[in-house]
Amino acid sequence: MIIIINGSIGVGKTEVSWELLPYLANGVMINRDYIGTNTADKDNPYEIIQYLVNFYQGRRHHNFVISHIFETPEKLAQLYHSLADLDNLIFAFRLTCDEEEIRNTTPNGNLCTKKKHKH
Repeated sequence: MIIIINGSIGVGKTEVSWELLPYLANGVMINRDYIGTNTADKDNPYEIIQYLVNFYQGRRHHNFVISHIFETPEKLAQLYHSLADLDNLIFAFRLTCDEEEIRNTTPNGNLCTKKKHKH
């Protein structure tokens, strides 16, 4: 299973991802912020995420939480389709908060609302 957590900066994607991980047997959290970017990522920025999922699947990990900011629905769809060959159970959620709450986000942050993207 792959769970994709999307949302703006400061909304709590990383915190929610870490909170979900203990509930996923053999789970791996992939946070794009931790990976960084390089020249090879520019043509397909989600290729490294696909590579990491494939890598960990080969090491008996079967559940993934991917935390990243997807600027458009098309970008999210691009990742979704690149992962579809690796797993047939993919869920995508977008976390949202009002602007005032995001401004007041602390390192422990608050989770606001969850909306599931349909694919």
